[in-house]
Amino acid sequence: MRVEAEQRLGQPIGKSERIANHQTAKQIFGQMARAEKNSRGHSIALAPQFKQRSQRQTAQAVYHFLRDGMVYRKEPNSKQTAKEIRRYISDGYGDCKHYATFAVGILNACRIPAWFVLVSQRQGSKTPNHAYAACMIGTDIVVIDPCRPTFNDECKHFHKYNLSPRN
Repeated sequence: MRVEAEQRLGQPIGKSERIANHQTAKQIFGQMARAEKNSRGHSIALAPQFKQRSQRQTAQAVYHFLRDGMVYRKEPNSKQTAKEIRRYISDGYGDCKHYATFAVGILNACRIPAWFVLVSQRQGSKTPNHAYAACMIGTDIVVIDPCRPTFNDECKHFHKYNLSPRN
């Protein structure tokens, strides 16, 4: 499926956008939101590949594409990036920020309201160290975190930011 997506989108023009070394939640979100916004045309082009009979199945298809089809590669603290969807697909790897950007873009293109979630998994710290997507399906909030072993599984955290990319 990744190869089909890459063929549909073509080669990326831009590079990954670097985030500050010691980034704040606001800086991380700003870069992810910009990457998602710049990718909206590509999200719309890819959405039919993920659209299923139900919104829950569509969300699961996005989760499994990322979990099973893309390589997770943690970025060092000194080189945090935000990637547009076309760059992420072309690279074939990324970290939780890239997973979240892809998921939010595709789910919104499938008309499933989705947003970014940034969390701190360190007790006593509000600085986020993990990102994922969440979406609204009916009255349920569903978590899309391909770093977790199962669909709709939220990690333990001590502080959480829910951030909508739409503007």
